[in-house]
Order: sequence, then C-alpha cells, then structure tokens
Amino acid sequence: MLDYPPRYGPGYRCTTIYPGYLSGQHPRGSDGVVYRTVCFISSGSTCWTSTTIQIKNCGNYFVYKLNALTSSYLRYCGSGEVADPQSNPCVGYKTLSDASRSARNTAGSTTNDNSIYGWYRFTGNAGDRLAEYEVKWTSGVYRCASYAHGWLNGNHPRVSDGKVYRDVCFTYNGNKCWRRTRIKVRNCGSFYVYLLNGFSHDWYGSYLRYCGVGETVDSLANPCQGYKMLSDESRSILISDQSFTNDQAITGWYRFIGKAGSRIVDYDPQWQSGLYRCKSAAHGWMTGSHPRGSEGKVNRTVCFSYSGRTCWHSTKIKIRNCGDFYVYLLNGLSYYQGSQYLRYCGAGETGK
Repeated sequence: MLDYPPRYGPGYRCTTIYPGYLSGQHPRGSDGVVYRTVCFISSGSTCWTSTTIQIKNCGNYFVYKLNALTSSYLRYCGSGEVADPQSNPCVGYKTLSDASRSARNTAGSTTNDNSIYGWYRFTGNAGDRLAEYEVKWTSGVYRCASYAHGWLNGNHPRVSDGKVYRDVCFTYNGNKCWRRTRIKVRNCGSFYVYLLNGFSHDWYGSYLRYCGVGETVDSLANPCQGYKMLSDESRSILISDQSFTNDQAITGWYRFIGKAGSRIVDYDPQWQSGLYRCKSAAHGWMTGSHPRGSEGKVNRTVCFSYSGRTCWHSTKIKIRNCGDFYVYLLNGLSYYQGSQYLRYCGAGETGK
C-alpha cells in the first residue's frame, strides 16, 4: 500500500477522487499484526477522512485487513511501479553529473526530482553512485540542493545479481526515512545504473532529490608535490585508546608519514568492542592494493569497520604512487550520519 500522501490532482490518482495512503510505517516481521491508520486526501487536507486497518509483514510482502469504504469516492491506493523501458540498461542510460547533486554540496538553492524518470548513471562531480549511507540532516543545510536528501538503504548489487530492487530513503527534519521509494539497480561492471521514479505524484515531491556520493575536487595536477602530511602517532592502526576523534574536516591530497606509518592500512583490522584503533570508533582501511607508479591516479574504496561490520561505511578516494611514497586524495566525512566515529588509519610502520 502507498505509505506517503500523494499529490492531489490534476486528474484522479489511482482512479479515485480521494486517494488513500498508509499514515505511518509498515511493520517489521517481528511486530506481528499491527493497527494502522489510512488517510484519504482532499484538495486541502492530507487526511480529510480516515479509517483503521490491520497489517502483517509476511517477510517479502505485506497483507492488509481492509474495511469496506462507505463512499464511492474513497479508494485504497498501491505504491505502483515504474515501467522498466530497457532490457539492457547498461547502454542507453541518461547521466546525472551536476555537482549540486553531490551529498557533499551544501551551497545554493533547493531543487527536486519531480520530473526524473528512467535509467540513470551517476558520474562526474555528482559522484560515481547513489549515496549508500544515511546522509546527515542539519537544520538549514540543504545537502545536494534538496530539503530531503535521498540515499540508498541497502548495498549495491554484484554483477551476477542482475537487476535488483532497493529502497531509497529521504531524510528530513531528523527523520532518516521520512519518505521512501522503490527503485531498481543494475551493476554494469565498472559503474551502476538506477531506474529512478519522479515525485510529481507525492504531496511533498518538491522536497525530494536523489543524492550522489560526490567527489572531492582534485586541485593538484601533480599531487606528488604540494600534499599535506598525516604524521600523528594516534593515527597508527597499532595504537588503541580509550577515546576517539574523527576526520570530519579533512580534504585534499595527503601523505602518511612518521609514526602514523608510510601508507594507509590496506587490510581489514579486526574490530573489537571498546578498542579504539587509531583513535577512532570506526577505523578506515583501504580495500584493494596500492597502485604501481605507471598507473597514475587510481580510484580505491576505503571501508570503515564498526560493531563487527567490516564495511559499515565506505568512501571513494584517489591514490598516486610517487615512487618511494604514496599520496591520497581524501574526502572529509562530515556529511555522514555517524561521521564523528570515522577516521583514516595509517599502517603504523616507521615512515621515511
């Protein structure tokens, strides 16, 4: 069943004058049978009249005990599904590259995705994928030029998974999933594409926008010169502490040196409760190998381990092999919900 108020008019939504939607969240499987209110909208109200129903979560679907409606103008409405126009969405997609769509962006006025429809690929300054973490909401800060920023609630698929369904949550006013919509995602090998829904049917559609992970601006043509240094011993993965700090404000090209180590950690250090490695609650380590000198600037993923999850959060970085050391284009992490826990960790050997 639809679980947000649809926009009233023009035309008859779900073939009725007063469309009905679930006012509240669908239950979890462990909740059993629950009572919920269904509201019916009119031209001036998101809940012109209402009725109480029962719902049960059956795992991969929901069932509803519905009441007969006394008016011929009232109808229960489903969430619907965007038609999939392409058998192979890895070709023929549209692109979303505007820097304002980045989850890092907090400048400028707001816009929305009311008219978006079809298969899209995130690229350029918008980032290489839809944000896949809860983006922090702050009053008066319009991330990715939106009142309610959208992020993927779940993991991106593997290539072998084909087209998969995922939920996108839109965070607003401290509610991390104030609105949600269902999309399709396809892993095309070196990039992802998304079958996205517009929001012209949503009462609050003008607030909603899909957000990319963004990318830190690469301001150095030759990052082997002009980099900043990370040398604090507390950044070493070999160091544990009873307190923690973070990398909310870090941005740009950096070299690990001194007691922090000569490189970022490139293995998964095991997370242990109460043990704050490199003075962080969620220690950051690079998945993948360091590049050869001939490879130039390469992209890599940094995972942040927390509470037994080896990749609780992740972010994209760039690396350059400068011969006898490496430099890293690191992203500040202030836009993550939980950013106060995150820190990039050095390997901890003696630096050069």
